[in-house]
Amino acid sequence: MTDRNTHGERIFQRFIADYCGIRCDTDKWNSLKEYVHARMNERGYSNYLEYCDFLKFHPDSSVDLKDLVSLMTVNETNFFRHPDQFTALKKYVLPALHVTKCRFHSANAIPLSVWSAGCATGDETYSIAIAILESGQSYIPEILGTDIDGKVLKEAMQGIYSKNSKSLRYIEKNHLERYFDQHGAKYRVKNAIRDTVTFDHHNLVSTPYPLPLIGKWDIIFCRNVFIYFETDTVRRVIRNMYEYLNDNGYLFIGYSESLFNISADFLPMQIGEIFVYRKLPTKTPEAFIPEITPAPKKKNDHRPRPVTKTEEKRSLFTAAFELFSRCEFDDSLEKILQFLKENPVHAEGRLLAGRIYLEKGLCDQAAREFTQLIQSDSLCAPAHYFLGVIHMKKNQFEQAIKQFKKALYANRNFAMAHFSLATAYQYSGVTDRALREYRNVIKCLQKNRDNELPECANGFNVKVLIETCRRSIQRLQETLLV
Repeated sequence: MTDRNTHGERIFQRFIADYCGIRCDTDKWNSLKEYVHARMNERGYSNYLEYCDFLKFHPDSSVDLKDLVSLMTVNETNFFRHPDQFTALKKYVLPALHVTKCRFHSANAIPLSVWSAGCATGDETYSIAIAILESGQSYIPEILGTDIDGKVLKEAMQGIYSKNSKSLRYIEKNHLERYFDQHGAKYRVKNAIRDTVTFDHHNLVSTPYPLPLIGKWDIIFCRNVFIYFETDTVRRVIRNMYEYLNDNGYLFIGYSESLFNISADFLPMQIGEIFVYRKLPTKTPEAFIPEITPAPKKKNDHRPRPVTKTEEKRSLFTAAFELFSRCEFDDSLEKILQFLKENPVHAEGRLLAGRIYLEKGLCDQAAREFTQLIQSDSLCAPAHYFLGVIHMKKNQFEQAIKQFKKALYANRNFAMAHFSLATAYQYSGVTDRALREYRNVIKCLQKNRDNELPECANGFNVKVLIETCRRSIQRLQETLLV
């Protein structure tokens, strides 16, 4: 090879580092060389540049890339690694989130979304699930574990660990007995824990990032990953995580890692001997408030004018809307219910009441409001949409699909209805229809030249939604090829 240890070799090292984010230093490169040379000979390439082009552009390069990633990644992990961080999760973070979420949700059904990025064989992800269960908080958890290495993800999905494996070397005996089933010399995570966890492939260098079923992440774990990344890559990943984390959500990074000189968007919080990072709230534009035109005043007439009944009612609705936009759901609900007593057929008021109930986690009350609204107006697209969201929360995908279709019948340019319909099809395993709906979302959003938030976007912007759809399309297409 004429370009070994020369310009071509450096370009190849740069490509690998850019692809997976991990620095390809001398030690890494020495461990890769033998494989790279063997694959180059097998593929019939005489230099690094040709092989690099093959990896970039050839449809058959996926096997080589997967093997290179496996060689590059360090899958050193075990259950409850750095126990102080899990103590902080159980004793501080989960109770703090619980207090906040109780303002918006039913105390017995509080959703919690956690992303374990770089999860390797799933040890961390399952540890998070156990910690949530042991916290004593009434959470309904949605936990996702992702990794760039497909080989370790297969092990994570199985949840099976050898008795003498590194994964179980520090686990407490009571955890092993309570949360694992023993099969000879192996232990398998109990179904009750495994059912709260899903795993998927994701490269932290690539966007968009995964999202929970509803909203953004409450907690992100990304531990012992950044020590292998270049500084610019760390900054980019941290910025992306900031965008996908709820305001006041929490970020856990490695025990020896720090965001110093990386990001000023997180508040470092010392809990015992460790630091946890809390997302500082984003500055968002003021929510739209229905315009109310004041009655014209007579010239030079400064006497106080009595408030009419109509103005009083409209101001009550406006107050409820303002409170809802500030996430003050209890006060907002009180105002809108008072408004609806005198205006029982007011469509926007009924819709707002349903949305408040939904934000509080009171799905039955929300469904009642939306159903009543549909009885008055069968083509009320938002009411059908939110009924679909309620069915999604209950994993009733067939019913959700019906409601999203009705919303689109009423408004074919309803981007979030297309998006949720695509998600429902994907969860139902109907890949071709999911692909179609993700493409429909992109079409709808690309018509939106002013980049205005689509209806019922729940805080997501146009760019994130388009990137999410493109990524979902790519992943679904890859599954069709398998």
